[in-house]
Amino acid sequence: MRKFRALFWASFRGLTYSLGFGGRKSSKRAGGGPAVLVLMLVLCAFMSSTYSFPLAPVLVQAGQAPLLFALLGMMTVALCAIFTAIGAREVVFGTKDIDIVLALPVSPFSLILARLAALYVENLVLTAAWLAPAGVAYMLQTGFSVGVSLRLVLAAALLALGPVFIALAVGFVLAFISSRFTRHALVENILYFAMLLLVVGGSLWASLSGAGSQGANAQAMQFSFSGGLAPLQWFADFVAAGSVYALVKLAAICLMPVLALATLCSRSYNRVLAALQNHGGRSDYRLGQMQRGSAFRALLKKEKARYLNTSIYLFNTIMGLLMLLAAGIAAMIKGGDLAGFLAENGMPGAPVLPMAAGAMGFCLALTAITASSVSLEGNTLWVLQSLPVSAQQVLRAKAAFHQFLAAPFTVLSGLMLGLGLETGVVSAVELAVGGLLLNWAVASAGLLINLTFPKLDAVNDMVVVKQSAASGFSMLAGVGLVAAAGLTWWLATRLAPGAGLPAALVMLAMCGGVLQLTLQKKGPEMFRALTD
Repeated sequence: MRKFRALFWASFRGLTYSLGFGGRKSSKRAGGGPAVLVLMLVLCAFMSSTYSFPLAPVLVQAGQAPLLFALLGMMTVALCAIFTAIGAREVVFGTKDIDIVLALPVSPFSLILARLAALYVENLVLTAAWLAPAGVAYMLQTGFSVGVSLRLVLAAALLALGPVFIALAVGFVLAFISSRFTRHALVENILYFAMLLLVVGGSLWASLSGAGSQGANAQAMQFSFSGGLAPLQWFADFVAAGSVYALVKLAAICLMPVLALATLCSRSYNRVLAALQNHGGRSDYRLGQMQRGSAFRALLKKEKARYLNTSIYLFNTIMGLLMLLAAGIAAMIKGGDLAGFLAENGMPGAPVLPMAAGAMGFCLALTAITASSVSLEGNTLWVLQSLPVSAQQVLRAKAAFHQFLAAPFTVLSGLMLGLGLETGVVSAVELAVGGLLLNWAVASAGLLINLTFPKLDAVNDMVVVKQSAASGFSMLAGVGLVAAAGLTWWLATRLAPGAGLPAALVMLAMCGGVLQLTLQKKGPEMFRALTD
């Protein structure tokens, strides 16, 4: 047990260390890790609240109040699984200090369990942040209950094992692929894309089925949770009704698969780690004609190659764009029924255009591509600084890649949202323009934040993309820009009806211009100072 505690503590310290800023002068910023963790918890609680509090009265009215826990439990497992699975390969099958790890007098099973325990603690904290608003919303409708609160804590501890199981399975598959194939980036991208398709498809299904009758939808969801999603129904039954039988079944379905898969993986754990360490890609040199182009084009091509060949970077930052595209498709198919759905849920005459703009802004705020682009240079940053190009060109290429990638999704989704929700052609064009302006501001803000809080000493790309301070603060800055645009919209509407969206566009243009000028003035100096 003492060895297990030591292994767990080392793994957990590695995870918490990854939340620090980690620049060349990281000792001056050592206190950033807890702040980033608090920021992640606040964002999780905020996103959960946006679902929990509107859903609770609807489900209570339909006589299906416990279904709230099943729905939020499903969201929790899905989002935590994505958050954990992408980084599980580096956490559980990481090869840093592999010689020391393989020489330790501990069994592979104990080592896997220790690393999984660190992942479990991370998932437990995120699960608590997601389910706490659901418990508050439920008890506001049904009355406060100490029993419900205690049962929710116990059930959440069991539910957090679900993402750990998924993460271990995905991590083992990716580690096996990386140890066997030289060009494994394509296979990893396909697996990640398939996982994201499941999430986006589920979101699209929920959007398309949400415009019907409350009672019919509640009954349909109840039927789904009693079938293939039965563990989530057990979770809801135990929290809401205190069913001991449901608790036993939930504990068995959450704990036993994790132990079984850990036992299976431990049999080949050392071989996989050794293969990962010894595996190296072969470079084939071929004679061919060199292409001519500008320095900016070469830098842009470099950013594209890094983005497409770093799976964790690609799928963490493109998720918001895919969610936005799914929302646009749902609006084109079912947008005409939204007014009736809002009226049925006690919100007749609700402003559809601001809601669409807010959803669009939130998705774009999650697309923090530039927030990791400088940190991902890592120990090779000096190579980029030694090129015969200016720091201004390097930063301009990084910001331009963000804008070029997001622009097609933004324009297409903005037009589909505006036309599908029947807000008019002019409003649809304004939504698309507003999205482009937000991309401009978010790209510049992300670079400034990444230059301020670099993570150049990260042990792997997962730490930079998922757990760095710059990534969290950049998403928060994007949400802040969306909130400021919403406030401007509201104030302008109070002064002159119809002036809300144009005023928000002007505000976003001003913010983007200020951030761009700041990047041009301060960015090159900050970039050169990273290796001083």
